[in-house]
Amino acid sequence: MLLEGKNIVIMGGSGAIGTSMAKVFVAEGGRVWLGARNQQRLDTAAEQVRNAGGDVETFTVNCLDQTGTAKAVSALAARIGGIDAAINATSFLHDQGSHIDDLDLARH
Repeated sequence: MLLEGKNIVIMGGSGAIGTSMAKVFVAEGGRVWLGARNQQRLDTAAEQVRNAGGDVETFTVNCLDQTGTAKAVSALAARIGGIDAAINATSFLHDQGSHIDDLDLARH
């Protein structure tokens, strides 16, 4: 399993792309956390991942709120022992290849 024991966070995790990625990541042994604004949509996405045989958790976050997102991600990282991969599956333009904590809304 390629991702055994790796902690993966998917922002925009309630959408089709985030949900599809989560299914693949858990199939490869990853531990996945889905973040998005709407808990009901997160619950639906998480159920799809669980039905595919994966274990997934959710958290609410508004990625357009830079300070709130930084706090949420920092708190999650502290709780789970670090984040190995952070994926941006939100529907706004963003900088590919940068570290998540180096990004801000002015340089998306």
